[in-house]
Amino acid sequence: MGGRAGSHSAGAGGEAATRIRQSQRVWKVLPMYNHLKGILASAEPTAVVIECCGVGYSLRVPVSTFEKLPAPGEECSLLTYLHVREDAMELYGFGEEVERRLFKKLLGVAGVGPVAAISLMSQNSVEEICAAIKSNDPAPLKRTKGIGKKTADRVCLELRGSVEELEAMMGAAARERVRATTAPRDVVATTALALTNLGYSESEAERAAREAAEALGDGSLGEVLKEALKRVR
Repeated sequence: MGGRAGSHSAGAGGEAATRIRQSQRVWKVLPMYNHLKGILASAEPTAVVIECCGVGYSLRVPVSTFEKLPAPGEECSLLTYLHVREDAMELYGFGEEVERRLFKKLLGVAGVGPVAAISLMSQNSVEEICAAIKSNDPAPLKRTKGIGKKTADRVCLELRGSVEELEAMMGAAARERVRATTAPRDVVATTALALTNLGYSESEAERAAREAAEALGDGSLGEVLKEALKRVR
């Protein structure tokens, strides 16, 4: 009798352990957040806060997403990716699905963490990253802070099979895109802030941003940022 009871108890325990393992696998597969829609509380290059139902969510975003944001105080919606580490849970936001897809693919490359991926996507458009991978030219990628030659080579090698998918998504996004109206921004100050968020010193960032804006005369944030990045090396 005791043997049967012990066997029944062990069986129940085994079933419980199996259910826990299954739930853990589901937790790993299902995203906790798919998107956030609320009021844009604050925004700077690579960092925004969206208020949803009284809760402010901090998200890291690439510059390409930041450029398309509405003015603070207006409604905003971003696709999200939750990155879970042992010591932190971090939210990343994207204006388009192709940006989120590329970000996730970059994270699958050894040596590319979320910070490096955001930097890479801030300094190069999705089109430029795809072109570099397609032509097997890592030069534009290794100019990114935190991305060395070996890592850039791995990105080109490992993501070559994903370029066609990303290009198809870019085409669909271009056909359906409705760009938000953005408030006028001080391009020099915003570029300098973007550079400091990417890891450069304030003095270096301010100098490079000012020189880039003067050289271009009239350019978008993305254009001025790319020009400034040439001047901080």
